[in-house]
Amino acid sequence: MCIRDSLSTVGQKELLIKGGAGGRGNAFFASASNRSPHIRQKGRPGTSERLQLELKLLANIGLVGLPNAGKSTLLGAISAAKPKATSSPLGVWSYTLSLIHI
Repeated sequence: MCIRDSLSTVGQKELLIKGGAGGRGNAFFASASNRSPHIRQKGRPGTSERLQLELKLLANIGLVGLPNAGKSTLLGAISAAKPKATSSPLGVWSYTLSLIHI
């Protein structure tokens, strides 16, 4: 299979391989009298392909540092990004990619 496509916009999706049909598990067979059934039905397998994915550009520069070191503050000061910093160990609510022209 040869696909030449580019995901160039945010939220763009492309279906490469179709998954299989899921089976039925305990929740499907449970009833008021049989709350923990030991019955299951297998699903159908999906397709299998060998893919080669290529990441064109992630970043030229990355900010790496200890928590609470000011990475989000620096990014907000030198770009138009508005990172929302938190007090969690991860530090931000969501990661953003910003372009800075020097």
